[in-house]
Amino acid sequence: MKIVFSATRQWNPGDEFILRGCIRAFALAGVDVMPVLFNRHPQIRPAHRRRARWGLGALKSLRARARPFFDNSVKDATDIGFADAVVFAGSPQWRGARVRTLYEKIAAHDVPTCFLGLGTNRHFRFDRRHFSKLELDVLQRSRLITCRDPLTTECLQPLPVRHLPCPAFLSAERVQRRTTIRRVALIFGSDQAVTSNNISPATFAYLCELYARLIAAHGTSIEFELVAHYIDELPHFFARRFAICRCAIRTTRVITPTSIHATTSSSGIACTASASPPRRAYPEFVSCTTCAGKRRVASGRSCCRPARRSTRRCASSMQ
Repeated sequence: MKIVFSATRQWNPGDEFILRGCIRAFALAGVDVMPVLFNRHPQIRPAHRRRARWGLGALKSLRARARPFFDNSVKDATDIGFADAVVFAGSPQWRGARVRTLYEKIAAHDVPTCFLGLGTNRHFRFDRRHFSKLELDVLQRSRLITCRDPLTTECLQPLPVRHLPCPAFLSAERVQRRTTIRRVALIFGSDQAVTSNNISPATFAYLCELYARLIAAHGTSIEFELVAHYIDELPHFFARRFAICRCAIRTTRVITPTSIHATTSSSGIACTASASPPRRAYPEFVSCTTCAGKRRVASGRSCCRPARRSTRRCASSMQ
């Protein structure tokens, strides 16, 4: 099945996590997918493309439309009549100037569409004030729409949308559950990355200070893996062993051997959780009342008789 996926490459790692999860969702459903990329990378498709009609903005739009790009993705002149479906793979960029060309191609060839893992950070309404007529028509005829947050689900009413987790939860090919804490992945965000993909300098400084304290406190008993999604972070840590993970495949390979993952990225959380699903894997330990706390046992058990929840001691007695 030939599917055109609207996503980005070498821009936002989160988009690549979501894309990987969408492709695997089809594979898990028994569909043999041949993915074709519609690349929303802003250096390829500037946001002002085909927006302004006069003045300096019109000149910028004309320049953006005239400038060719040479990556291996759908071009403005590409005929997508070969496609069996078009899938918008998450992120807020599922409407607007950057994907207008794709909407036009969908309408021209009447290609079935799916919108998986849609999200937004602001309220909108499903009407002509917030959507073009073309976008309204394509969304109304879509075969499936899933949203990863309640706000988008609410705003897209009355469409038959479904509120489901981010597709990045399916990005890992191999799942490995952990019952002990031996390796921890500390994933950074960068204050040097471009707008919308970065974190604030204060947040970056907090991460560095927090991770340094964790390593100092537990570095002798736990192996820490430092992970970056952007190369902008590498100069800060050139003296340390550091893993650069800009795609879902590399990230899940690095993350799979670890027990706990810390990150500021929502799609990054989904990607890492797909490799090592969270569960109550680490038992909460309490004192056994039968032997006066001389032995430690897992919550809900006793070395002498079944423990009762009412006999638990305070948190200070837990290991």
